[in-house]
Amino acid sequence: MGLLQTSRPESAIAQKSNASPMPDQTGRNSKIDYILQAVGHFASSYGLRPYRVLIISDAETKRKLQSADWNHRPLNSQSQLVVFAIDREISKERIDSYIAEIAGKKKVSAYSFLSYKKYLESNINHRDKEGKSWAAKQVSLAAGNLLGAAAQARVKATIVAEEEAIRLDELLGLTGKKLTTGLAVILDEIAGEAPRVSFSRVYQQKDLVEYI
Repeated sequence: MGLLQTSRPESAIAQKSNASPMPDQTGRNSKIDYILQAVGHFASSYGLRPYRVLIISDAETKRKLQSADWNHRPLNSQSQLVVFAIDREISKERIDSYIAEIAGKKKVSAYSFLSYKKYLESNINHRDKEGKSWAAKQVSLAAGNLLGAAAQARVKATIVAEEEAIRLDELLGLTGKKLTTGLAVILDEIAGEAPRVSFSRVYQQKDLVEYI
């Protein structure tokens, strides 16, 4: 469905909340940074991702999840929870920003993409069975890249059971943010140097990754 584009987040990859310090973003000793670059570097339908990647690294948030008897595995300092949170709706403003970004890269007027913009606005937010299936497939593509990069970085990755993952909507307050959990992965043994591989930068989704 739609066009295929490749994109990845900026070097300053995450938007930070008032949680613990972000991992080193140079890629020198950050396996997480390497894995997140891989998540953003894949072919996606329309080139506009219907989700955000939430990195649960804050110790207090981890304790909250454990105290709620969420999952039976401890989330310690050597583990991080990655949540692919699907947008319940992609705003017109976000589509406008995406079109402007493409136009800027190609050095042409955004008006050149007017028909494509209208196509996105009329099709991207289908919340029927087909639309939800499309969004889930985009998450599966990204998760596949994450698991592959984790294996290369020698990071243990475990997919959270669906019945546990859906509880994150309430525990992390995703409903109020118009998000819903699509898939969650626990990354263990994240210390150490990452593979020294750089990823090309094409189209970017600036708000793709958020640390909480």
